[in-house]
Amino acid sequence: MTDEDETLIETYVRRPDALDPTIRQRVEKLVAEDAEASAWARILQSTYEAFDTMSGGMPDVVDRFVDSLFNPPTVLPLTPVDRSRPTVLSADSGQAGPFESIAVLSSKANGVMVRILRDRERDEGRVYVLARDADVYGHALFESGDKRLQVPLPKDGFGRFDNVSEVPEETLQQGWLRRCLWSGPLVAGEAPADLLQIANGYAVRAEWTGPTTLELHSTARSADRPALCWAGIDDGDSVDIVGFEDEMATIVVPRDDETRVLRLFG
Repeated sequence: MTDEDETLIETYVRRPDALDPTIRQRVEKLVAEDAEASAWARILQSTYEAFDTMSGGMPDVVDRFVDSLFNPPTVLPLTPVDRSRPTVLSADSGQAGPFESIAVLSSKANGVMVRILRDRERDEGRVYVLARDADVYGHALFESGDKRLQVPLPKDGFGRFDNVSEVPEETLQQGWLRRCLWSGPLVAGEAPADLLQIANGYAVRAEWTGPTTLELHSTARSADRPALCWAGIDDGDSVDIVGFEDEMATIVVPRDDETRVLRLFG
């Protein structure tokens, strides 16, 4: 099963009508005949069912969420979902082929659920985020409870990390989802444009201290805002995460012809 297959199966499980009929038939055949693909489809189905159960029947929560879109929170604390609910419990236990569920976390008031999986064959962890508004939380950063693991998420909210067997499971039973507050092109020696226009009341000053060394100095415009925590440098294949210490982060940008993307997280 390829990465493309995984994406197509996700669409097939959640939005089958969005697929071209020919592609849909191919995916149906793959799920029926390939054990790994079938396991992945079951994992996704239980995840979506858990999300629908968590988010359904809560109009007061939905209203608060809609209101929050005008000033969404920068950092969402994630806690384990209610394991007593049958649908959620099925998403939080058991194994399906090579996949094993480690945790299902949520920020219920913000309409966000995070499922963490282990792929035992690849020793790979997967962080799968579902949200009522995917645009708000696209390119977010998942951080484990002990703050030792940071997993950058692409726009579809599906991130991966290596060596999952080396990550203590208890540290994944809680965590944070940190919003991407700003993103823009990054080229060695060129100042990022409009860097001071950061969402949610932050100000950032960028200074090149060497041909390939960029210093970011962050301040919050109000006392109730914590300083920025992380910066990510996306080269299209991977995202390197650099932490802010004493409101400063130092980034080394290779001097080449590539344009990278700088992302700043709350």
